[in-house]
Amino acid sequence: MPPPKPTRSSEPSEIAQVDALLAAQRYAEAVEAGEKLIRRLPRIAAGYVAVAKAFLPTGRLAKASEYAERGLRVAPNDPSLQLLKGIVEHRLGQSDRAITRLQALVASKPPNATEAAFALAEALFRAGRHEELAAFVSAGGAWTTDERAAVFTARSTVRHDKAKAIEQLAATSERARSPLLKRIAGFEAVKLLDAE
Repeated sequence: MPPPKPTRSSEPSEIAQVDALLAAQRYAEAVEAGEKLIRRLPRIAAGYVAVAKAFLPTGRLAKASEYAERGLRVAPNDPSLQLLKGIVEHRLGQSDRAITRLQALVASKPPNATEAAFALAEALFRAGRHEELAAFVSAGGAWTTDERAAVFTARSTVRHDKAKAIEQLAATSERARSPLLKRIAGFEAVKLLDAE
């Protein structure tokens, strides 16, 4: 009797399993589960997304890039793969390519628009493209209602009004719900004060 044909019916539960492994920081197991999904359903983007996401936190950028690229050959317009590829390109020092990719992604108004906007803002900032960052921040959008946007608002303000940027960062450091955001804002405020 031939083995049953792969179906998509179990795909959501497999993706949920990979997401749970990623949340538990069990990256090797997440890679294994994602690769199993790819073997079963090689034309579905979800497996490639899962494996690329699992390689990112461990710093295995070349592997994350490889799986994002493989996924994009299967699903060239998948917003999750486009976002992952943009993040990896930026981290590999290919910031211009990453920015172009992320700008196109943000312009397409994808379901992951907020995360894409933050990836773009970070890439613009790290690449020293401050005027573009300021224009992106001032253009607004749904992403600017997220508390993380306060850091980018301050980063775009600092070139014209350092004192105001320090105030913005200090306020974010005090009010933010995210401990990581508190640390980032506090660190950047202290760095600007030290530069004074």
